[in-house]
Amino acid sequence: MSKEKASTTREQIIAAAYRVLAGQGYDATTIKAIAREAGVAPGLLHYYFASKDDLLIEVLKDISSRYMVRMQHLFRELPVDQLGKAGIAGALHRTFEEPEVYRLRYELFALGLRNPVLLPVVRSLLENRRQGIGQVAQSATQGHDIDVEALTAILLATFDGLALQHLVDPNFDVERAYRTLSKMIDALLATT
Repeated sequence: MSKEKASTTREQIIAAAYRVLAGQGYDATTIKAIAREAGVAPGLLHYYFASKDDLLIEVLKDISSRYMVRMQHLFRELPVDQLGKAGIAGALHRTFEEPEVYRLRYELFALGLRNPVLLPVVRSLLENRRQGIGQVAQSATQGHDIDVEALTAILLATFDGLALQHLVDPNFDVERAYRTLSKMIDALLATT
């Protein structure tokens, strides 16, 4: 098998695993179901991934990588004074448009607390998110006396918490919460 074909097959399996994991959850997902979704033999999954845990890790790395690409795009396309608002708008957008990403994140968080193999992946995923948010926060708070590292951690917790509330209760007014968050950040910047 050529390197290009192997890379395409691997990416195809990761994409299929994402769809199955998002739809069925980790416990209900089987290698057989992922293989069926990918249109490959189950043995081929074992060729690329030693276990379902390894495949979940790769799915989450892929999601994280896509997030970082979006953050880099944001930096290239927008002036510094628009980055904060765009970051908040992007988080709200992902809450509505990518609920499956959040479902997988929450499932991984719970699994990572119980599974020492997955815990480093959870740490890495959180660090990656803090890094992306931190880049925006650093640019948006230039000239202000703000602990960007702490602000970044608070924002990540807020984004994850608001998305969770929206997933659990579709009637939860997440847009109102984001408007309030935006006003809070504006007030913070105005006082520092």
